[in-house]
Amino acid sequence: MNRLLTFIVSLLLTSCTAQAQNSTPSPTPTIIPTPTASSVSNTRAKRFTLELSLSAPEDLKVREGDVVVMGQVLSDRTRERQRLEAQKAQVLIQLDRLKQAPIKPLAPKAASGIANLPTPSFIEEEAEIDREQVALQQIEQDWNRQQRKIDLLQGFNPSDLPPSTLPHEQEKLRQRERDVKQAKAELELSRAKLDRAKENYQYRQYEHSLEISKRSIDLERQQQEYQRQLQEHEQQERDRVFQLAQVNVQLQNLETQLTNLSIVKSAYNAKVQRVKWKGQNNQILTVELTLIVGDLRNTPRSKQASSNDSDDPKPETPPFQSSNPQR
Repeated sequence: MNRLLTFIVSLLLTSCTAQAQNSTPSPTPTIIPTPTASSVSNTRAKRFTLELSLSAPEDLKVREGDVVVMGQVLSDRTRERQRLEAQKAQVLIQLDRLKQAPIKPLAPKAASGIANLPTPSFIEEEAEIDREQVALQQIEQDWNRQQRKIDLLQGFNPSDLPPSTLPHEQEKLRQRERDVKQAKAELELSRAKLDRAKENYQYRQYEHSLEISKRSIDLERQQQEYQRQLQEHEQQERDRVFQLAQVNVQLQNLETQLTNLSIVKSAYNAKVQRVKWKGQNNQILTVELTLIVGDLRNTPRSKQASSNDSDDPKPETPPFQSSNPQR
């Protein structure tokens, strides 16, 4: 009887020692690699810890106690992605605008030359002067003949001549004098016409030289304006190329940021055991997510945690899928 009691006491002590050893908690790793299919049994559960980076609390798509299935989204930085996509759309609009090169200014058209003035001709004026000179000479000759005739009549005896002869001839002489004066006036008028024609031609030459000078000034001004526009165009082209390079760099940065904003999905059927917010750095929230992977259908919550605490998992791949292979 004493031997039986001793055996029972020894058995109870051995059982308590074993239970105390099994209840000792094991350290929890930050990232646990993915177990193989043979290492996950239907009667055991494993605990995995994930550390996620979020832009806002609503980026976390699960809560404590949620049961997730394979491929379900655990976190998605939706607001950050929308912000980056809106920036990318604006950058693409700016890129399309910068791809349109500025229109190059047109060179000024070559101005038509100004025709030279025709060779001056004063034939009509000179011919009229010659005609007036001939007429004047003829009238002067008539005056000279009339004057000699009067001189001859005055040499005769007045009684030998009719009384009216000498007065009549003197009247004719006075008429010849008037004709001479008229012819001289007409000759001077013809000479004045010639001078006026020459002055008019000189004025035309002056106006022609002014037109040539004005045309030359206009051409020089147009050329200077074209050079200024050309320099502005070249500066605009340099600025456009520089801005285009900057926008391309900005676009690449945005695409890189969008690529890094991966959607984290669960690789297993699991249960969210704990959600722990660890802190914030540069507007980036860090959250630690603990998943229980295994057969959780008939295991109470307390037993699940106890069985997980008794496990000592080995380092494996993290139990999540990412849309970015590099993440």
